[in-house]
Amino acid sequence: PDAFRHHRPLRGLLGRAELTPAAMMDDRPTALIVHPGARDRLNLEHPEVGEHVRAILLEDDAPTDRPIAILERLAGDPRARAANGVFGSSDASAHLAAHLAAQLGLPGPTPEAFMRCHDKFESRRLQRDAVPDATPRFFALDPNDPIPDPLPLPFPLFVKPVSAHLSQLAFPVHDRD
Repeated sequence: PDAFRHHRPLRGLLGRAELTPAAMMDDRPTALIVHPGARDRLNLEHPEVGEHVRAILLEDDAPTDRPIAILERLAGDPRARAANGVFGSSDASAHLAAHLAAQLGLPGPTPEAFMRCHDKFESRRLQRDAVPDATPRFFALDPNDPIPDPLPLPFPLFVKPVSAHLSQLAFPVHDRD
């Protein structure tokens, strides 16, 4: 909640209702929440959050549609003009949020920057370039190629996909067998 105090005030609305004159006078910053999940909804119910930020929940009735079509519908929502930030908590909604922020001229990472951070291998390469002494050793392993011998890292090591959620499909490897 202290982090919310540093945002500049803009206008917006909580929930799915339309903008009203009273809502337009509200000086809390406004965040667009793209495809909110159950955890997002629970967090938005916390009174301290509501004291500091106004949330506009942007949902789409066809979430399996092409991403560009979803983005066009979200950007076309008249409530989106009242926002000063965009948020998505899942992989897909965060990617849409980066595109939506760029399209609406709102602050946020570029879609390219989002993808660089989302891809674990690319992210590690960028970290190594920026802070080599603080970046753990790593290497890419193509599952279709033979396992290198010797490996560039000692055992035990950790194997994970370049793109996964909450370390799903990640596991420790203690030896070559």
